[in-house]
Amino acid sequence: MDETPVKYLAPGTGKTGQGYLWALHRPGEDVLYQWHPGRGSGCLDDLLGDFRGILQCDGYAAYGTHAAKHPGIMLAACWAHVRRKFYEALQTGQTLAAGPLKAIGELYAVEKQLRQSRAGPEERTTARQRQSAPLLAALRIDLMRLRGHATVLPKSPLGRAIDYTLALWPKLEVFVRHGGVEIDNNGIENAIRPTAVGKKNWLFVGGEDTGDRSAIIYTVIESAKRYGHEPYGYIKDLLERLPSTTTGELGALLPENWQPSGREAASLEIAC
Repeated sequence: MDETPVKYLAPGTGKTGQGYLWALHRPGEDVLYQWHPGRGSGCLDDLLGDFRGILQCDGYAAYGTHAAKHPGIMLAACWAHVRRKFYEALQTGQTLAAGPLKAIGELYAVEKQLRQSRAGPEERTTARQRQSAPLLAALRIDLMRLRGHATVLPKSPLGRAIDYTLALWPKLEVFVRHGGVEIDNNGIENAIRPTAVGKKNWLFVGGEDTGDRSAIIYTVIESAKRYGHEPYGYIKDLLERLPSTTTGELGALLPENWQPSGREAASLEIAC
């Protein structure tokens, strides 16, 4: 799960307002976007309902607030966010960040091997317990040592990276025990990325209510992409078939079930 700010027109205020486009993704399935004018933990009550299970997210405090009220939720943190903070520290000249970055790279090397072998959840759990768990234990010791280093100030980029990582440590270890969980949140961040590109072009949406319609469109298009459909072909076929589709037949048009009509299939074959 992730969220991104989106500006919207707010007539009478003399400026734009700011809402949030939230995105949820179950690995291997659809992406769901939902628009909210705020970013508080109350949004999560609406988005997640009575969900119970593992929720992978960044370190935003609202997730912890929501999970504290719902004991059936286990939070898993994202190693990509951690890596980014150490990389930024290294870019500022704090060379001691190179050690944690190397260790994180070794964790990702294990994941690369698992992807290449197409390992299932049980195989991933076994491999991670054998290879990743010792790497994590060594990294935590190294971070505790660096935290007390004379040149690592608490408010420096490296100091902040270390504190961020150690504060999330139990959540960062979840992927080792649960083979169905990824090492990072990149799956949902990839779903958020098109909205970031869009914001550079259209700058804001037309109003607070417009965000709802945007969320619906993003949901349809990104879910189609997740199931391997060419978005334009899917939307075109969808709009042509909807007028003659009964309510009971709508399920066949969902991205997970969709099969192109004869004419659309022919045009897609020509395009390929």
